[in-house]
Amino acid sequence: MQVRLYSDQIGRLGCDHQATIRAAVRRYHAGEIVVKNATPAKIRAILPLSVSTRFDGIDDALLRQILDAHFAEPEPRSARIAAELQKWDAICREMLDNLPPFIIERAH
Repeated sequence: MQVRLYSDQIGRLGCDHQATIRAAVRRYHAGEIVVKNATPAKIRAILPLSVSTRFDGIDDALLRQILDAHFAEPEPRSARIAAELQKWDAICREMLDNLPPFIIERAH
């Protein structure tokens, strides 16, 4: 079974493309992402991708829109993790910046 996706989407799917597609469709059904019916500003190549399952009521065009929305809006959990990492990065940088100077003596 195959779906036809934009080449840049296939590049972003990663090794486990089925899991990414499932996550995007789950978010779409949960209302976390909204698809836009806008025509892409640039011409994008469409390529076939083998998949093991299709989703009822989701054709290739809708799936491409779902993936565009999924990639454009990170999952809330991912955003929380990124914010937490930034917070701890700032804490670590502050600690390192406030270390007292140290002197290394050479043995004679």
